[in-house]
Amino acid sequence: MIRADATTEFATVLKWGHVAVLLIGRLWLAWTACGMRTSALLLDFLTGQNLNYRETTGLVHVRFLGESVTIAKGLPNPWMLVGQLSLVAWLISTDATVTTWCRDNRHRALAAGDIVFFALVSSI
Repeated sequence: MIRADATTEFATVLKWGHVAVLLIGRLWLAWTACGMRTSALLLDFLTGQNLNYRETTGLVHVRFLGESVTIAKGLPNPWMLVGQLSLVAWLISTDATVTTWCRDNRHRALAAGDIVFFALVSSI
């Protein structure tokens, strides 16, 4: 997305980026976050251009860490709140990593922590 040259290209990559969000956590919280994320993913393809924008109206190129990156301008999609709430539920579910670590299951906690870290980075 940071090198997008067209609004349609930016919107499409943003849409498919929602597929990459992963969940780790307690069973009830994981199912809640998973259900919310599934709802967000359906809304991603059914409302507007993607979950974040009803319509992408333009792109702005700015310098960030010495590189030119692309930021979208457009009409926000009100359904974006579902995606944001699913990410909050997902972040809360990361307490499973800490709980697993405290129960001396270090290998499993590190595996879960890796997934949480990379999913968080991809979400940002």
